[in-house]
Amino acid sequence: MGKTKYDWTKIKLQYVTGDMSLQELAAEVQIPIDTLKKHAKADRYTEERAEYKRTVLKKVLSNMGQKDARAIDDIMTATNKAIALLNNCMTDDAALYNYVIGKSELRFKKVDTRALRNMVGALRDVACVLKTIYPDNTEPSIEQSGVVIMPDQCSEE
Repeated sequence: MGKTKYDWTKIKLQYVTGDMSLQELAAEVQIPIDTLKKHAKADRYTEERAEYKRTVLKKVLSNMGQKDARAIDDIMTATNKAIALLNNCMTDDAALYNYVIGKSELRFKKVDTRALRNMVGALRDVACVLKTIYPDNTEPSIEQSGVVIMPDQCSEE
């Protein structure tokens, strides 16, 4: 009986990009386990799987970093606008005070405390959001990212 030909490129790709052990892969593609182990060792399946996982993790974290950066930029833009409005209110009488015109055409200045409280409250809310995202002013960790790194189920057995 002649030797069976296997698509080793496809088998290697399945192992490197998947999460099956060599035994599970051998059973799925119907290859004797010893034959698969020889190819896996010669072609460095385990090392390439580890490198593949590192590459995927880097890409995921990079994408998350870009998404976080955009979100933080939006928050900072809103915060800067709120601070500018608050500064404007503190320096511009027309913005800070309500003018009340009485029946006798007299003007009375009254600080618009509700608007002032609303602005300060909005700034406090932004600060709370930032503390929730980055509790210790640190970058997101792998644990915070929701990425799970699976251990190799089978190293050169």
